[in-house]
Amino acid sequence: MCRKGVEYAADGSVQKCVFCDIIAGENDTRLVFRQADVAVFCPRTKSAAVHYLSVPTAHVKNIRNLGEDKQQARELLQKLDVRDKLLTAEQRARSVAVFHVPPYNSIDHLHLHMIVGPYVSVFDSIKHQPAWWKAWTTSLDEVLSRL
Repeated sequence: MCRKGVEYAADGSVQKCVFCDIIAGENDTRLVFRQADVAVFCPRTKSAAVHYLSVPTAHVKNIRNLGEDKQQARELLQKLDVRDKLLTAEQRARSVAVFHVPPYNSIDHLHLHMIVGPYVSVFDSIKHQPAWWKAWTTSLDEVLSRL
């Protein structure tokens, strides 16, 4: 079964994943940053002037599947935030770091959007700006505060 960029076996295990393929260098998407637990690349369609996706190199389905160990989950999420390595101080001050909340995530591999405007469209701005009334987007800080 294929769902949200991931092929699953009958037992639910991951057989193939579009983001795992990017991490493994099995397509044309170029990594812009990599360290042991994290890989960063630009999405196929940018929503803003600067738009990166930061993903764990080990497959994690989404923010609802971080595991029981809260400290380990917190450490993984903090590792995903590499804005200090990719953005200038001015860009960091204007940046957002957000996740899409299931079922509104597009790919079933955890990914942090690191974005600096201006946005391509009003829709992209609404889609990626965290706010208390939005069920589809949550900030990195909000997820960390719940752990």
